[in-house]
Amino acid sequence: TDPKPIRANSAGVMSVAGSLHPTRAIGDAYLKHSQYSFPPFDEYCPYIDCKPDVSVRCIRMSEVAGTNYGYLVLATDGVWDYSSCDDICSWLSSYQFDSSSNDSYNQTAAEVIMENVLDNMRRKVNRSRRALTVLPKGIARRKVHDDMTVLAVRLDEVLLKSGPT
Repeated sequence: TDPKPIRANSAGVMSVAGSLHPTRAIGDAYLKHSQYSFPPFDEYCPYIDCKPDVSVRCIRMSEVAGTNYGYLVLATDGVWDYSSCDDICSWLSSYQFDSSSNDSYNQTAAEVIMENVLDNMRRKVNRSRRALTVLPKGIARRKVHDDMTVLAVRLDEVLLKSGPT
């Protein structure tokens, strides 16, 4: 095995084999399988594998301050570049989904998060939201922001009380 699999790349950023940020390691076969690798990475391949790390956490009602529900939020690093966990908790605490509404459209929790993230980004890079949403794919967009995806799963009181199955 490589004696130092995590090391700084030429820019001084810690990376797998000095080549790849750990958050980017999911799809890079050249660091997983020697048949897809090339020098200098093939010498110590595999650096990474696709076996997931899984953890389970029981959520107690006392952790979901004053509500009968909570959210599980999964988001890509582009979202976290322009928001914090506290930001998202604040946005979701003021968000109310009305399932009994006759409106044809109810904004989802994920949309609330993205709207606020775009507002934060707009202020930070001093561009209009329209200018941000029409940036062409590729280098022009990457210079301003990373890709952004968010999934917000509402955890109801029943699920929170029942615990893991």
